[in-house]
Amino acid sequence: MIKNILTQLAIPFQEFTHPPLFTTADSHLAPPMPGAKNKNLFLRNRKGDRYFMISLTQDKQADLKKIADMIGVSGGLSFASPERLKKVLGIEPGCVGILSLIHDTAKLTSVYIDEDLLKAEWFQSHPDVNTATVCFKTADLKKFFESTGHPFQPMKLEWE
Repeated sequence: MIKNILTQLAIPFQEFTHPPLFTTADSHLAPPMPGAKNKNLFLRNRKGDRYFMISLTQDKQADLKKIADMIGVSGGLSFASPERLKKVLGIEPGCVGILSLIHDTAKLTSVYIDEDLLKAEWFQSHPDVNTATVCFKTADLKKFFESTGHPFQPMKLEWE
């Protein structure tokens, strides 16, 4: 489905298959691919009524307290449960990728992307499965998000 949507949007892409990648520690199993390696976090606020997709470079630690402060979420952030992940994005844990936002037709998810990822020429995302990665030009992110109705915010994710 994801590849069909990219084709419909006239977004050229390359697909790479690989063994399942459940965590960033598994990334060495993937073949060389263009773009900055990233990780995507699907988070929720304390009440569980707001969702957030945070995409950051793979080498950065995710400090959820600092991210919550940066995006103005009082009460903190936590990882969404597998049930919430399935309900909102239609995917299983380990398959989170920016492209999965196509399934969030209710637009429940706010999207934040690390500025360092936005500087890369190519962007990587799982296409709803963790046995493949789709790479496309970062400049095409805007076109993708316009099609989903999810505006995204760049974030400077650096901490001491």
